[in-house]
Amino acid sequence: MSDMSINQNINLEVPFDEFSLDRTLGLLSKLRLKEHPDFNISDNSKIVFDEVIHLVHSSTVDAYCKDISSMFDWMQDIKLPEQPTILDIGANNGLFSLAYASMYKGAQVHSFEPVSFIFDELTKNLHMNPHISTDVHAHNFGLSNRTETLKLSIPAPEQHERYRRYNQENTLDTRLFSVHGKGEKKYDAQFMPLDAWADQQKITAVDFIKIDVEGHEYPVLEGALNTLSLFRPVVMFELNELTLTLSDRSEDDYLRFAKDNEYDVFGLQYGFKRDLLPINSPAQISQVSDLVLIPV
Repeated sequence: MSDMSINQNINLEVPFDEFSLDRTLGLLSKLRLKEHPDFNISDNSKIVFDEVIHLVHSSTVDAYCKDISSMFDWMQDIKLPEQPTILDIGANNGLFSLAYASMYKGAQVHSFEPVSFIFDELTKNLHMNPHISTDVHAHNFGLSNRTETLKLSIPAPEQHERYRRYNQENTLDTRLFSVHGKGEKKYDAQFMPLDAWADQQKITAVDFIKIDVEGHEYPVLEGALNTLSLFRPVVMFELNELTLTLSDRSEDDYLRFAKDNEYDVFGLQYGFKRDLLPINSPAQISQVSDLVLIPV
């Protein structure tokens, strides 16, 4: 990662959790932004490869550092069309969707967010960025392996240490909503398979899929088998100790899924290193935050 040369006292080689990562990248971001022409932009804005993304304020926005370019460096080394079709499944407030639209001018980006009040925040953020959001299409439902209504909540503290931390801080991080959550406050949402949606909408291309659904990744993949077979997109999804704890799947299940569907498996290493790590065994999953499936 190019930022490592800025401050040699920051060691990004050792594993650490995403909270330490946010703080580290925040320090690097401040150093980089001093040279940026829009250094005095709103505190709610982010920068991706020198383009400003404006956002309504929320705890989710605060969780990311100002310059988020390093989070997407690795994508510059994968082969996508000049104007790809991108699916952002678990879009939350739309930050990733807007980043994709900024990186790939003219791309068709479909953002799927099932929780209504989070979807409202997403649409507000799209309206705040007309220069890059004209080809971002927001959908207020989730994706799974069947058409159904599910309840989402932030998982209870006993489900994982991460949720105990947020419970103690008494903050609402909308990134944490999960169909596997056992929290008291629940929200109903509609879900359907990606294959059914693609068929209904007569989708003619899918080049990249990002999945961030807090433990519900496998059902999303199960509902996308025809799409994966027909279009052969690159697929990125969160897979780590947290999501495995929430789901009822193992590392082997995901590696077997990739093999059965003729995908090579790589990992996005902690610290957002640009070089992807080839994954050959379940033991390597602990070294990465997300898996990246690239068609053979």
